[in-house]
Amino acid sequence: MKQSNVLLVIFLISIFCFTEFSCVQHYEYDEVKTKYDARKVEFEKLTKVFLNQDACFSIFRNDFSKSPLLFSTSNKTYVIYWITPSIDLKTYEIYIPKEFKGKEDEFWRKDYKEIRENETDDLETFLNKYHMPRTFFDEYKNFLKNNELYGIQKERGSTYIIIRFGEVDGLIYQPEKDIIPKYPMAKEIKKIDSNWFYFREW
Repeated sequence: MKQSNVLLVIFLISIFCFTEFSCVQHYEYDEVKTKYDARKVEFEKLTKVFLNQDACFSIFRNDFSKSPLLFSTSNKTYVIYWITPSIDLKTYEIYIPKEFKGKEDEFWRKDYKEIRENETDDLETFLNKYHMPRTFFDEYKNFLKNNELYGIQKERGSTYIIIRFGEVDGLIYQPEKDIIPKYPMAKEIKKIDSNWFYFREW
């Protein structure tokens, strides 16, 4: 390969990486605290329930209509949900087509037996297989959607819960009061109140 072509490839890769990582939406401390303060009762209730169950490791929701990424693979997809059970960490994906943009509730009126990830189990079978009640999934699905959150997850080997506002920042719930959680991925951790902390990974 000619040197000019090599330089062109390096340049394009650099532009791609810069775009991917620089365009991740960040949430600052004040934004996270304001949303938490406005929905404190809901956040505390659902976080404690999530902490005290063993069936689900994480639920994530990526809304591509709000994604700033230039190179998006979501040309046919409006929203993706990822559900990961604790027992084997095999993630189940739900793709919501762009035709449901602005009317996601209409998609969720479907029978869960009609919602399927490629050739795997339908959603109802998946939830039953991993002992996740539909009411449990619906509550956290709505929690993420209505509050425009990226995800909720348990941190393996720890006792705290992470609520992601974006891909790299959000809230940590620590059940022990006034103890800063030891989250190794965090570049910054800042206290909001006795059990809640803002975090940012980068």
